[in-house]
This record gives sequence, C-alpha cells and structure tokens, in this order.
Amino acid sequence: MNLRSLYIKPSESPIPSHLRGIEYWEKQRADRIAPRWSDISLLDFDPAIIPFINVMDIDPRDNIARYRFWGTGLTETFDRDYTNAEVQQLAHSGVKNAALAGLEKAIEEKQPNCEVREFLRSTGLVGRQIILRLPLSDDGDTINRTVNLCYHEMGRANQSTAMFFEKVLAREG
Repeated sequence: MNLRSLYIKPSESPIPSHLRGIEYWEKQRADRIAPRWSDISLLDFDPAIIPFINVMDIDPRDNIARYRFWGTGLTETFDRDYTNAEVQQLAHSGVKNAALAGLEKAIEEKQPNCEVREFLRSTGLVGRQIILRLPLSDDGDTINRTVNLCYHEMGRANQSTAMFFEKVLAREG
C-alpha cells in the first residue's frame, strides 16, 4: 500500500464535524493550552462521527501512545479493534508512521492538526482519510492525550470531497 500524507490548517477541513470539533475544543480549552480529558465528553461530538473517533493516551516519559477508545466505525474500516493497543501495533508501517508523526506534531505544537492521507490498497481502491487531532493536557503543560476525529472514504465514491482531495494533494506536487 502506498501512502501520501500532508497537513492542512484544521480550519480548511471540508468535514463539518471537524469544524464543530475545533469549536468545541476551543470552548473547552478556555485559557489553557488545551482542554483536560475531564473537560471532554465524546457524546458532545456529532453522533455520526463518534464511531470514527479514537482517543490516544500518551505516556510522556517514554512517548508510548495507547488507544483508550477506538470507535466501532474504525473497527469496521481497519478490521480490528485497537482499544488498549499501542500505536506501534498498527499493522501497516506507513499508517503507523503517519499516526506517530501526527501525534508528535500535536505534542510539539500543542495545537490541533489536520492530516490528509491518500492511499492505494491491495484491492486497487484509492482510500482517503482526513484526521483532525485535538490535543489534551491534564496538567496544563504536557500534551498527554489526543481526541482524533477520522473521516474515511473508499474509492472516489464521495464526489463532494473529491475536488478537495485533488486540490490539497496537488500541493505536494
């Protein structure tokens, strides 16, 4: 599987639930660098996106990331429930490396990030993802968790986002 990955401004996401997720994160953050986990309720997100959310716990001592929550839609997409699994256990090395890079970006920048991915699966279908990562900090200094809102489409089935992907991925040139 070939994987292309690049970042856009979170506000450029064409996914309405991502934009509402950013608004929610900002509201819950208040005057802190990021909201605390206790400030977040997954039930406050759009019901349609909840199955495509994952929550990653990050141990800052060794930068091990573990999936605290893995939505049912992600289980269907990846054919595996990664709840309680470490990111390093992701089956495909390209996806694993992209996930770790996005996580590192959220830890360093202490801001949401939005990753656009395009990949070719062995079935020949082009798959696309847009992942919005919302960092959390329980101590007000260290990012120790992220809430990740994932959008997936297989092939070019969703024409409403096809032009978006083509435009953004053309930036990589």
